[in-house]
Amino acid sequence: MKKFGLLLWSLFLITSCTLKKDYLIDYGEKAEKIVSQSTKKVKVYVFAKKGCEACENANEFFGNLVNDKDYANMFAYNFVEIYDENWHTFDENSEQLMLDVASYFKDDIDQVPYIIVGEKSFAGYKEQWDDIFKKEIMRCYKAKICNDPVRQMLNHEIKY
Repeated sequence: MKKFGLLLWSLFLITSCTLKKDYLIDYGEKAEKIVSQSTKKVKVYVFAKKGCEACENANEFFGNLVNDKDYANMFAYNFVEIYDENWHTFDENSEQLMLDVASYFKDDIDQVPYIIVGEKSFAGYKEQWDDIFKKEIMRCYKAKICNDPVRQMLNHEIKY
C-alpha cells in the first residue's frame, strides 16, 4: 500500500511540474475573435497604449495597408489597446497575452507598441520599418505556411 501511495505521489509531482502555465490561461473574448479569423491570411498584431504616438502611427500604417489593393487580402489586422495614458491596464487578459507572446519570442519589451507580423516581433514602431512589415506580410503570404504564434498560443498548441 505504501508503494502505491508513493507511486501516486510521484505521478502527481511529475505531472504538476511538467504543466505549463499557458494551459491555465483564458485570454478572454478578444482571443475568440483572433482564433476565429481566417487561417489563410497573415496575422498582424499591435499591442498598444492609449495616447501613444508610436502606437497611433503603427495603427495608421496598418489601417491604411488593410485598404491597399496589393495587401488587403493578404493579412488580418488586430489592434489591441492594453494600457491607458497612465499605464493602467484596460484588459488584463490582453496584457497577459502580450507578455506571453514576448516570452515566446524571448523579447524583453520595454516599450509599446509591441508588433507581431507573421513570425517576427518588433518592440516599438518606426516608419523606416514599414517596408520590413510589407516584406514580411508578402513573404508569409507567398509561403502559405507562415506560423501564427499568437493564434497557436491562444489554441494552446505551443508552449512558451
